[in-house]
Amino acid sequence: MDVHTLVFNQASNDRNSNAEKEWVEEELANPPWADEGFFEEFAAAFRKMSPEEKWTLSTGKVVEDELYKFGKKCNHEHPCHSWILDTKDKNYTKEGHFTEEELEEIHSLTPVTFPDIPVDIDNYMQSLDATTTADLRIQCAKCPLSEPFNRDKDFDAEWVLSSVRMMIHEYESGNLRTSHNELWYMLRIWSMVDRLFDNMPGLETVRGDSASISTSLRKNEERTSSSVIRMKRKIMGRRGDLLLQKGTAEYGCAEAGAKFDGPNGSKRMVESGLKTPKMLKDMLNNLAIICQQEEARVVGLRTVGFILSGLTMEILTMDAPNGYITRLTRSKLYQVPKEVSSVNAILLPLLSVLISTK
Repeated sequence: MDVHTLVFNQASNDRNSNAEKEWVEEELANPPWADEGFFEEFAAAFRKMSPEEKWTLSTGKVVEDELYKFGKKCNHEHPCHSWILDTKDKNYTKEGHFTEEELEEIHSLTPVTFPDIPVDIDNYMQSLDATTTADLRIQCAKCPLSEPFNRDKDFDAEWVLSSVRMMIHEYESGNLRTSHNELWYMLRIWSMVDRLFDNMPGLETVRGDSASISTSLRKNEERTSSSVIRMKRKIMGRRGDLLLQKGTAEYGCAEAGAKFDGPNGSKRMVESGLKTPKMLKDMLNNLAIICQQEEARVVGLRTVGFILSGLTMEILTMDAPNGYITRLTRSKLYQVPKEVSSVNAILLPLLSVLISTK
């Protein structure tokens, strides 16, 4: 596989981030129309593909060809226009482009998996099984930290300890029994995501609706200095609720909402089905460039997205397993429980998978 295939251009139906406004439900349900110029760019990208580099399934079906056929049908922008394939997208089977078995084959090629967490941390987490906050406090105190504290060895265990103690305050206050706005959840609950990466040198969790460096690089790759025509204004990248950055490299992002309206809520469907996947692909492309397109390094790249809806979390992982396709893999839904008695069964699996994303 030629490494250049991993960084194939996305369709550029992005709105200028400077002009972005908060999406209302009606807008979320209707992504931007795909106009004639959009389809011309999509078709041009397809024509540049080498047949030998495409991904052919065991059934003989060519993945890129099917995405192109489906993309031509669409009246609205879809991830397929950026050569992103979400194996959980029901449109592909509904429109007859892939069978369930073919999507499973795509999903199963060098599948994205989360590694097991260290045994000592897992054992400690399993010991946190209480029905009252008083008992949970006692169990938390038995965290297996070194004496003296060894940050390299003990960081994740202490992160679990601090995250559970943070939740104890919420259980005792009764805050989780009522609804709150998006900012409340980001500050009071999902700040655990920010702190998770504090032991990774140079990696910064950037909040405040910051613009993605990777997306900005893609949008401005054709920008030139003033000559025959005036230099175009620099276009900002897509904005995310959280970005994982290290210098110009970006490894992930998060999108947050105040409530979980089920897996098919409009805001969640757009953010997890279009906005976040496009950001993750931009990040993957930029990392491939930073790796100088060295195949041995590029094929192992992953970018990760966190979809945070109230007390619910889904993890998206982007990789490039074959051909010109970038694949989106979805985790199951994880929850922050509203009652302390569910910490062991519900909260700890969430903390465990978060550790695994590192």
